[in-house]
Amino acid sequence: MALKIPIEVYKQQGYRVIFLTAGNSTWSDLGFFMKAQGADEIIDEVALLQDYPNSSKIHFHSHYGVGDEFMYQKALELLSSAKEPLLILALSVSNHPPYPKVPILFSKEQIPLEIFNKIPKNTSAILNTYVYANNEFGKFLSKIKQSELKDKILIAATGDHRVRGVAMDFNTEKALAYGVPFYLYVPKAYQGEIVYDKTRIGSHKDIFPTLYALTLSETRFLHLGGRNLLETQENDKFAFGFNTEVWIDNEGIYPRSSNLGSIKIIKVCLAQKKALLLMRSIWNSTRFIKNF
Repeated sequence: MALKIPIEVYKQQGYRVIFLTAGNSTWSDLGFFMKAQGADEIIDEVALLQDYPNSSKIHFHSHYGVGDEFMYQKALELLSSAKEPLLILALSVSNHPPYPKVPILFSKEQIPLEIFNKIPKNTSAILNTYVYANNEFGKFLSKIKQSELKDKILIAATGDHRVRGVAMDFNTEKALAYGVPFYLYVPKAYQGEIVYDKTRIGSHKDIFPTLYALTLSETRFLHLGGRNLLETQENDKFAFGFNTEVWIDNEGIYPRSSNLGSIKIIKVCLAQKKALLLMRSIWNSTRFIKNF
């Protein structure tokens, strides 16, 4: 069976795929990369500046991108007007240096001193854009939940890395300091027999297998060590997570350079020249899927 990447899986099921970013598609040849992956359309800051002239008021220097709110506005318009199943892969850039000039949205008194002291440089900019990014995503969710789309759309959101600039103690915090949230909005009609267990271990490799289970039926696909995080019966074989620094499984959390836990099995497979494919997320991403 030929290897199918996520975009191909959805396109074979009749979905139109759009890559939408508040940044510039020329950054790291991202637009070219997404086209090569099979995206039908690329929408970036150039198009957003044309469609929403006010977006120039929240614009990064050196053409890095526009504010998140305009990306979400475009996503809402695309989803509302869609006449066929639609998958939007969206990349926001505001919660990232260079930080946009947005109104001050917090006061120092609102932030625990412990957190404030962990950000020695660019403290206000980091915290303010963090609040801004979360607020704009929340506004988008509210609009979806108050619209006719609320029963037709699934939303998945995550980040590719932690908030940079936050200090950490590598001796006591390294294990979970690189963790990022994974948010899912799933209408009741698509929930089926799902089980949410906050103690389940996972990482980016599990996102698309989870989405496949929620949005596609009777679809065969290859996975890269990922599994449906909401399945009724946990698959212990794939109950692990990893990032650039650590590996986590039911036996513990340890550096990827170690020979403990299930990572030892992986290394043995590599030593025996067995194929192992690992996926690493390279972008902050939000995925909007509209079904009919």
